[in-house]
Amino acid sequence: MIVAVIDIGKTNAKVALVDLATLSEIALRRVANAPVRQAPYPHHDVEALWTFILNSLTDLNRARRIDAISITTHGATGVLVDAAGELALPVLDYEFDGPDQLAADYDAARPPFAETGTPRLPIGLNLGAQFFWQQKQFPAEFARAATMLMYPQYWALRLTGVAANEVTSLGCHTDLWNPWTSDYSSLVDRMGWRRLMAPVRPARDRLGPILPELVRRTGLAPQTPVFCGLHDSNASLLPHLLSDAPPFSVVSTGTWVVSMAVGQPSDPAPAGVREAAAAALRHGRIGYTDALGLADLRKAIAEHYGEHYGIDVAPSRIAVTTGSSAAFNLAFLAMFDPGDRVAIAAPGYPAYRNIMAALGIEIVEIELGADAYLHAEHLKSAHRDKPLKGVLFASPANPTGAVIPADELAALVKTAEELGIGVISDEIYHRLAYAAPDVTALAHGAGVTVINSFSKYYCMTGWRIGWMVLPEELVRPVERIAQSLYISPPELSQIAAIEAFKATEELEKVKARYALNRDLLMKRLPELGFALAAPMDGAFYAFCDVTRHTNDSMAFARKMLAEAHVAATPGRDFDPQQGHRTMRFSYAGSHDDMVEALARIERWLK
Repeated sequence: MIVAVIDIGKTNAKVALVDLATLSEIALRRVANAPVRQAPYPHHDVEALWTFILNSLTDLNRARRIDAISITTHGATGVLVDAAGELALPVLDYEFDGPDQLAADYDAARPPFAETGTPRLPIGLNLGAQFFWQQKQFPAEFARAATMLMYPQYWALRLTGVAANEVTSLGCHTDLWNPWTSDYSSLVDRMGWRRLMAPVRPARDRLGPILPELVRRTGLAPQTPVFCGLHDSNASLLPHLLSDAPPFSVVSTGTWVVSMAVGQPSDPAPAGVREAAAAALRHGRIGYTDALGLADLRKAIAEHYGEHYGIDVAPSRIAVTTGSSAAFNLAFLAMFDPGDRVAIAAPGYPAYRNIMAALGIEIVEIELGADAYLHAEHLKSAHRDKPLKGVLFASPANPTGAVIPADELAALVKTAEELGIGVISDEIYHRLAYAAPDVTALAHGAGVTVINSFSKYYCMTGWRIGWMVLPEELVRPVERIAQSLYISPPELSQIAAIEAFKATEELEKVKARYALNRDLLMKRLPELGFALAAPMDGAFYAFCDVTRHTNDSMAFARKMLAEAHVAATPGRDFDPQQGHRTMRFSYAGSHDDMVEALARIERWLK
């Protein structure tokens, strides 16, 4: 039996085909789901979701005949429909703080905790508070309502024409349900809502077949049953109940977190990359390769330097690595000895510091202060204090996003070479600059070691594949160390990565979304009191001074996560000395997530 599961989440809406014989998902359609921030209040775009649902059912039914439809949605959401089945009022977003305006009046009306087991929650997290606010604020529209529905059952109504409610949504901190009597609460009677409440039906009940007009629209069989549906937290619980697992607890926070903390693209690897990997898996022969990587991939990387930078690089100088992390290990081991002094910028990527410390290398952190990037004078000054063996810099940089201008980069590399300082250029965020073309440090010095990766621009973080461009004299040392530590990078990822250089059109669309997010954050973060501590030249980060709000970015980040449900990275990770004053915001997520995160932060700061 093939069941189409309609899953309306707070972040994404999905329609999945599930084979009940194997309990496996065999197909999926997904779309971003964010509230519409328009009058009369933030609300869910149910018509856009309805179009998505119908299109998904149509497409999926062509692939595999759908035998039944089940529905699950996020909670704290109710729907008021009139006698014709149309919305009496837009479906309110539970994170809207409007219901707080009548908090005192609502608290006087709501049932005690002992009756419903419902804690008093802020904003619209109590569904009863939403209905209470809507009735007071929009009495004429509320009076049009003929039926009150929970969100899963609203979609069931649209599919079948049958109105119902169900206890998992009614009982999820709504103030509407008394679990001790299995009946509606005293609030429902006090407010005169009982007459509006649809009959309560079990989640497993078949409300009816899909409506005839939807049969014509989707191609589904006329008698395709639609189940009543349930709250998504309970849907998550069911697989555990059906398993033979030992005793367990399932915890739901009830609110999704928007993450601006992780420097990871939210898009999958390009289609060609995934197709190449799938073909390699079907072929089935995945094994060790040369320690420096597949010849075809090394050739493709070398050609990339000619095409993108206009620089000739011999494939023999390329070392393919297990992500850039392995490349840093290899560079540090091949170039430095314990006790050597190596300069890095502060703020900077914390793994530089951590890896070198583990290898016994003395780290010289150069505080940038008001400067956006490391430059030649910084290097001269640090070398005068005590000679340096190496310098490592990134452009665009993590966490700042700052790009070293071409002339400053040339001066930095030249100064290092004149002083006998080995150079490592971290170029992992190349192809993600927004104001100037990429310039590789290879253009300014033959002795430079460059590290890059397929993780960021190419959206291949989990594939763990990167590369190095080495001076000739370092190729053999790196090869020997790589053979001992890693044997070889994963062949599957290498085969797939060859195709990444052919996906520029697809990847530039992803970059265009980053650019849109960047424009949004450049405007909104300073308006919210987060001054930009560095220019947002590249990568997908905004590095901000948070001293208008706090002098403890770690505590501030914890509080923002707990109360606003937005995650960002405290600056202490990047700068042990001054990081208490800063935070990093990643804008690698969807544009809707960025809009939502900023709206949450704004509400929270008020």
